[in-house]
Amino acid sequence: MSKSGPGFDLTHQFSLANWLSEWRLFALLVATPISMAANVALFHRDVDGVRTVVILTVRYTLVLFCLIFSVSALQRLWPNDIFQWLLRNRRYMGLSFAASHSVHIAGLAVFALIAPASYARESRLFSEIVGAIGYFFVLAMASTSFDVTRAWLGDARWRTLHSVGGYWIWGVFAYMFGKRSLAYPSVPLYRVALLLLLLSLALRLIARERRRKDRGGLPTVAVPERR
Repeated sequence: MSKSGPGFDLTHQFSLANWLSEWRLFALLVATPISMAANVALFHRDVDGVRTVVILTVRYTLVLFCLIFSVSALQRLWPNDIFQWLLRNRRYMGLSFAASHSVHIAGLAVFALIAPASYARESRLFSEIVGAIGYFFVLAMASTSFDVTRAWLGDARWRTLHSVGGYWIWGVFAYMFGKRSLAYPSVPLYRVALLLLLLSLALRLIARERRRKDRGGLPTVAVPERR
C-alpha cells in the first residue's frame, strides 16, 4: 500500500471513503434510528417498544453529537485523513443528527400519548423546557447548514447560532445523563456518556488553546467552518 504525504490518504487509497460521503453518509446514519422506529411500528406496538426507541435514539444521537462537537478539535490536534474526512462531512453528520434526534422527539411524543401517566412520572418541567430549547437549536442549526440559508443569515450570526447552539445541546445532554447517573448509580452507561461529553468538551478547549498559542497569543478571530 502506497503512502501519500505524511500519512495514508484514505480518501484516495480507498474508494469507499469517496463514495461514503455527503448524502450517502447522511442516509446511512439516518437509517439506524429509522429502522429502530420501523421495527417498533411493525412488531412491538406497546409501551416497552416505544420506550426502547426513545432510549436507544438518545444514546445514538449522543455519540453522533460528541463526534460532531469534537471533530474539528481532533483534526487540529492530530491531523490525519480520517479526521479530515469526518470534518469534510460534518455538515451531513449534523443533518443526520437533526434527523435522528427528530426520531427521538417523535418517540417521546408517542410515549406521552400512549402512556401519559408514565411520561408524567418520568419527566420534569425543567427538563422539558431545556430540552425544547435544545431541539429549537437543533432545527435552527440544521436549517442554516446550507449555503443559501447561511448566506441569508450572515457569517457573524451563523457563527453565534452554531456556537451557542452547540454548547446548549452539550449542556442538555450533560444535564440529562448527569441526572440519570445520579438516579441510577448502578448503571455504568450513564457515566460513560458523561465521560464522552467531558472528553469532547476538553478536546475543544485544548484545541482552542493550541490555536491561540499558534497565533502567538493574539486574540483569535473566528473562522467560519462548513457544516
